[in-house]
Amino acid sequence: MPLAKSAPSPVTKTSSRPLAPPTTIFTQEETPHIEFYRFFGVNPIDGNEQLDKVYKWTNEKSNSISDVLRKTRTLEGKLGAPKLGETRLTKLFNWIRLSENINSLRESMGDEIGTVTTRSKQEISRIKEGQLPELERLNSQIEEKKRSLSNAIKRYRLNANDQARNIKNRYEKELNELKTMRSAFKGEK
Repeated sequence: MPLAKSAPSPVTKTSSRPLAPPTTIFTQEETPHIEFYRFFGVNPIDGNEQLDKVYKWTNEKSNSISDVLRKTRTLEGKLGAPKLGETRLTKLFNWIRLSENINSLRESMGDEIGTVTTRSKQEISRIKEGQLPELERLNSQIEEKKRSLSNAIKRYRLNANDQARNIKNRYEKELNELKTMRSAFKGEK
């Protein structure tokens, strides 16, 4: 028996992608995100100073709650498990507090070193400025002494040459006289 043909059913096209849940816009707020409370198992109604501090620190350069949670998880991994009787939140809070104290000490140390460096540079330039006239006077005296020495050497050389010439002339005269005597004794003219 032939089967009856049924009317074609309308085919609706369905997307092969699952629908994504609506995304929430992440804003960097002062109060912790609800997911942050869940991460630590803290009731948002109770409020927690330690949680606020940890959230502010992890939220500083983050773009989304996932960045905040990743940064928190990474820090927890680096610090290791909390001691007996210590919570994860307390361990993070204490580390962040110490880290901020260290950073503030480093900043104040850098400021003091910068101040000392600036003061020393100013003092060195003040000393140099005070010593420049004395240095210029000493340099001019050195140049004068160099010129004086150079002139003395030249005079001595000229004087030595004159004396050597006089000695040579005197000995030549004596030699010529002796040569004349010798030739007279020999009978030569």
